[in-house]
Amino acid sequence: MYHREKVNYRGVDYGTNSQDNLVNINGRNYRIVGSQVDVENLIILKEKVIERYFFDIDISISNFFVPSQNRGASKEQKNLSFSYCIFNKNVSLGNEVIGFKLINALLFKKSDFAQELLFDFNNKEISGTHTELEFIECNFGKKLKVRNDETIISNGDVQPLPEKSRYPYHQQNKAQLKELKITDCTADKGAYLRIGFLDIGKFELSNLRLPQNAELNIGDCHFQCFKLTNFRNMGKFKLYKINVLLKEYDKKESYNPRFQIDNTSIGETDFQSINLVSFARVIMFDNIFTELEYTNMQWKHEIEVGQFGFENIKEMVSQFGLEYIKERVRNYELICNIVYKASGSNTRIAKMRDTYRALKKVMIRNHDQQEALVFYQKEMENHWQITEWKKDFGNKITLAFNKYTNEFGLNWWKPLRLLFGVSLLFYFLLLCNLDIPILELEHWRSYFEFLNPTHKTRFIAKEYWDFWSYAIDFLFRLIEGLLIYQTIQAFRKYSRKL
Repeated sequence: MYHREKVNYRGVDYGTNSQDNLVNINGRNYRIVGSQVDVENLIILKEKVIERYFFDIDISISNFFVPSQNRGASKEQKNLSFSYCIFNKNVSLGNEVIGFKLINALLFKKSDFAQELLFDFNNKEISGTHTELEFIECNFGKKLKVRNDETIISNGDVQPLPEKSRYPYHQQNKAQLKELKITDCTADKGAYLRIGFLDIGKFELSNLRLPQNAELNIGDCHFQCFKLTNFRNMGKFKLYKINVLLKEYDKKESYNPRFQIDNTSIGETDFQSINLVSFARVIMFDNIFTELEYTNMQWKHEIEVGQFGFENIKEMVSQFGLEYIKERVRNYELICNIVYKASGSNTRIAKMRDTYRALKKVMIRNHDQQEALVFYQKEMENHWQITEWKKDFGNKITLAFNKYTNEFGLNWWKPLRLLFGVSLLFYFLLLCNLDIPILELEHWRSYFEFLNPTHKTRFIAKEYWDFWSYAIDFLFRLIEGLLIYQTIQAFRKYSRKL
């Protein structure tokens, strides 16, 4: 057993109990692991939960699966949990874990990584479709890397691959994980967090506060389900080269790839080369996107929102019936979402409107007028839905006119068709009022004069005009002017401000 009089943790010296090899930090006792012998003693005990240890040496996770005297022996997949531990030195994955595919579930809970945590998987050699990696209430001091190993790959047994060929190689040989979750974690100022070159079934990052001068990069990844929730970014965040994972990791659930960002203040963020269209569902709500820059983005225009409206299946069944639920979905979360939609809640529609408004502002900030127009239309559609006739009649009329005449300024062909139809109707009414035979072609020659907004009154059958003739002509001029304006507005959609 390795003993020492004191240990230095984050710049502070802590005295140790040499008899029990313990150190008290912030009122909690930790057993000191200061040598490889101490690590092997832990392995001999075969503890699946390693709790309250102070690791004062560089740690390789493989050491907790394969004892040094038995390296090379085949082992079954294992679960391992670290709880209330302090890693005062660097932590790495280790070659044995990669070579013998041992990890089933690896959990770090309420632990502190004072230095670097480097999980470099060696391409596809880890049997990743079963592997779950989770961090709960952990703190990352300097660096977190969970990614595919980027070592230089040998080309046969002679020369390493040329530099220009390495990136495509790693793109096609990503390491695989069933789940990666980072929940209720923190990071020190200046910390660097990197997740890359991975195929992940379910990824969830929740309740992370990224401090100033810290950086989070997630890129070169495929996800079946991506979820970013309650994220507060005061540093820098980069999300790039994200696509859907075209594999079904969980056979018990239907393949339903999802991309979700909610309750997030995203701060200074850069999105690059992300294909949201490839995901079956994109969920966004209650986000602040004030400093989001993007390039080469494929935005999905149909956005869903949460939270889901029912806490348990019994409540849903009582309201909608068991057969209604069974016929539609098998997955619990999808059930909740469908029932929530079926409720027709104005709250849900208002959330959708706010989400589209936030995305519209992002498009305007990035000078992407084409996408801004799409989200502007979605925003106004939702605003139209939640505006009530009884409570706000004037605005409802305005919204209805813009919705049905030019789709909120985006469709120039629609007001032209309406103008043509309305003009025929009013010209027909005018001819009938003047007792002019409507089937005689010579009387329709004045139709194009009637279309002129500045045409003279009594342009036809002057002696027969009465009050109703003037009323029909005036009403048509009013409607015609509005429709012409709607046409011009739609033609200017790429140059006007939203």
